Amino acid sequence: MIGKITIWIALAALLLTSFSVTAQDKKGDDKAKEDEVRQKIAAFKKEISKAKGDDEIVLIIDKLSEIQHNKILAELKKFLNNGSDKVRSTAISNIGKYEQSKDAANALLGALDGNSKGVQIAILKALGDIKSESSVAGISNLIFMRGDTDISKTAINALVKIRSKFAIEPLIQLLGQLDAINDDPNAPPAIGNVSPKPSEEELKKMREAELRWKREMLEPTRGALNALTKQSFKRALEWDNWWQKNKNTFKVEK
Repeated sequence: MIGKITIWIALAALLLTSFSVTAQDKKGDDKAKEDEVRQKIAAFKKEISKAKGDDEIVLIIDKLSEIQHNKILAELKKFLNNGSDKVRSTAISNIGKYEQSKDAANALLGALDGNSKGVQIAILKALGDIKSESSVAGISNLIFMRGDTDISKTAINALVKIRSKFAIEPLIQLLGQLDAINDDPNAPPAIGNVSPKPSEEELKKMREAELRWKREMLEPTRGALNALTKQSFKRALEWDNWWQKNKNTFKVEK
């Protein structure tokens, strides 16, 4: 009996020693990583202060981004609203490497306003790369933009990459708006009550814009729903009927 107790004590001591060594190794690794990050940021700040032109700044940002760390992410976020579009887009693409980071996703969403169309598209692509479900609501708001289908289609592509069930309902709502547009070119635009009443020329332009929006957005919207659900329906009513029956248990295949 005493022999068995001795063996158990020895095993416990061995496990405790192993755990202690592992913890020390991890602490050492963390310190080494912190030192590497600190040196990386110090070198970055020194180089960026001497940079001449966007091409050089872009290379310096890419070099900084060779490793991922919250402190490096903080440096990248400083470029979201500073510098040329080329510089901003470079920082954005590197932020897009922080997969599943809510911090990165929230920073990009916050930078959508006030940036050019090209930068906004870069942000949406990066959000798709990050794949954080926290960004779905913000991205979904952009799929309804009638004034710029490039933005809307890029937002739809981002939702497909994130693969969240919370994107399905907004996409069905968008499809419903598209389905409601009469395909007859002579039909009046669906503008509701507008005061003062538009002129005939204005109504014609509104109708053309409406049909163009439907033409450009219909297939991307249906395609996104197909990609997320593996279902195949044509009209929003069919999609909605299916969704109401399945939304509580449905899971998007990752």
